[in-house]
Amino acid sequence: MSFYSKRPAVVGDGPSAGFNPNGDPPVYIPPEPSSFTKKPQKQQPNNRTSGSSCCCKCCYELTFTTWMIIAGIILAALAITTICIYIAVNTNTDSIVRFCVEMTPAEVTVNNPSNTGELNTVIRGYFQLDSSQNTISYYFYTSPTLSIVQSITLRGPIPLLSTVGPVLFSFCGAPATYICDVLTTPGLIQNTGMTQVEPGPNDSRPFILDIRSNPSLYYVEVLTANNPTSPGALRSVVLNSCGLP
Repeated sequence: MSFYSKRPAVVGDGPSAGFNPNGDPPVYIPPEPSSFTKKPQKQQPNNRTSGSSCCCKCCYELTFTTWMIIAGIILAALAITTICIYIAVNTNTDSIVRFCVEMTPAEVTVNNPSNTGELNTVIRGYFQLDSSQNTISYYFYTSPTLSIVQSITLRGPIPLLSTVGPVLFSFCGAPATYICDVLTTPGLIQNTGMTQVEPGPNDSRPFILDIRSNPSLYYVEVLTANNPTSPGALRSVVLNSCGLP
């Protein structure tokens, strides 16, 4: 039995090359190329992998940028809200001022030596000006010996070299149409908020701001049943601010 196939091939260039014991013509099969003779194969890029990587990177950058924009918008909105709240609170606080007054006959005599006012009486209290709401409020506490109060007015501004100013407005009584109520709460005359109705011939905001800026040019005058005409029974300068309510 032969160990060779019917048409064995002769391989290589060795001493047995071309030898065929059966007499058949040899068939030359070139040797397998070694690693030195193999042509390097070009590696095909994995489009799927590189595309996915690029896509992921783009998505990450897009997501990061989007969140940064959203965060910036939120911070800007918070900052604007904080500023608005701060302005609103401070504007409302700054718009309100309260002046304490002590109306005495001595003040009447100082400015009008010929008039003694209503002796042994006094009115103490305060009035409050709110330029944002355009309102005026007041609380005046009266002496039990004071005769019936006919009017309480704010007068000014006092002209230069004078001690008397025009009536600016009335807290109660003439020229206002509502009376000085001393009966509802004995010893207290009050109004929790007179409001200027606009439009009107006299807007209260300008003189509220002027009183706040120049309080020394204004004073409060009280007319009573015993002293019904100016300079009145009692008077008080407007100098001392009591601060906020």
